[in-house]
Amino acid sequence: MGKRTISMNYRLLILLCCFQLTSVWAADPFHRKEEREKIDHFNVAAFPLPVPGSDSIEVRAYLEIPYLALQFLKRDSVFRADFQGTITLRDQSGYQYGRKIWRDSVVVDNYVSTISLSLSTVTWTRFTVPPGKYHLVAEVTDMDTKSSGENSGDWDLTVFQGPDALFPPVVLVPREGEWGFSPGWIPLLNSEIRELEDTLRVMIYYKSSGTGILRTALLDKDRKNLWSRSYSIDTAGDALTKEYHLPPALFGDLNYSLELELEAGDQSYKQAKHLKIDKPGISRLVNDVDDALDQMIYILSDKERDRLKKARPEDREKLFKEFWKSRDPNPDTEQNELMDEYYRRIRYSNEHFSGFTAGWMTDMGMIYILFGPPDEVERTASTSTHRYYELWYYHRINRQFLFIDYNGFGDYRLDAPLVGDPFRGL
Repeated sequence: MGKRTISMNYRLLILLCCFQLTSVWAADPFHRKEEREKIDHFNVAAFPLPVPGSDSIEVRAYLEIPYLALQFLKRDSVFRADFQGTITLRDQSGYQYGRKIWRDSVVVDNYVSTISLSLSTVTWTRFTVPPGKYHLVAEVTDMDTKSSGENSGDWDLTVFQGPDALFPPVVLVPREGEWGFSPGWIPLLNSEIRELEDTLRVMIYYKSSGTGILRTALLDKDRKNLWSRSYSIDTAGDALTKEYHLPPALFGDLNYSLELELEAGDQSYKQAKHLKIDKPGISRLVNDVDDALDQMIYILSDKERDRLKKARPEDREKLFKEFWKSRDPNPDTEQNELMDEYYRRIRYSNEHFSGFTAGWMTDMGMIYILFGPPDEVERTASTSTHRYYELWYYHRINRQFLFIDYNGFGDYRLDAPLVGDPFRGL
């Protein structure tokens, strides 16, 4: 990596400063790019279910839009965001089986909610289709910025035709409203379980031609079996259901795999779902505490590094929470906004600066993590040396950083911060 002469305390001060400034700064190219990209950070989930007395399949499609993906405007004493959402299902020939369009708004009474990772708005619809191959498209348009995002995916529902079939597990979590299952319960729309206060409801849907065995297991990240059940099937049916309740005591870590297997005759059908448990004191953007601790390298003091080096494996999560608690700009609130922003920048760096190494470990990643998006970017190339140059300006803190690609492979290295015209003489 490039030169690192910034002290740890100064780095944290810069990060705090830039965290405050980037919340209101949105005129530069990087910010405009982020504004365009954040509208894509919505989630679409669809669940295929058997239809009693029919070979058809019911598809329940859900669109979840986090508040972070929307542009909120302050109106009087509240913040409001207006948006339009669309869900469309087509087959391979382009025939449209269904389409739902709606407009809605979200109103909150504080700024912190507008950038929340945990708050979201959800809508859903259902389609009934024959087994086949389909294309599901979800679109969201921010009515203020006119930015649009799209998520889509191909679905092969032919695997659920025939007398025996196993559908993906549906994990139900509490949420007020009617979501197509039991009132007050919504399917887990991604892998994240935000609050696990009660038992976890697992719904298994399958078809059986007669006899068989249905196996269910919960595995930890090391593939250790934490819980398992076997259920003997002795009834034929085209829309059968089995429900399990998993106690919270099973979930002490962050990552798990829920795995199903249906044995019917000489055939075996498998399904799996990844589960991530959100824990207090750990950002939702953190998937692995050990990795997240390593990624704190830019802001840890020498004393903290020494403590981390000596920590036992079982103490690392406690240490992680302690490090971030001391850096919480609003300790009276549940959310640590600085931690969320830090790991949001880690994620952005991995998505945009990765190459021979992870994006957060590159020089561009380091500067982006510490200073946030630059206010201005200038790019040029030298015809004599065949080197590429990229200059990041941070006008709001009167800093600039020059990156040089020495070999033309996109591996930019940080040069010393310069003043004046850094490209002169190239």
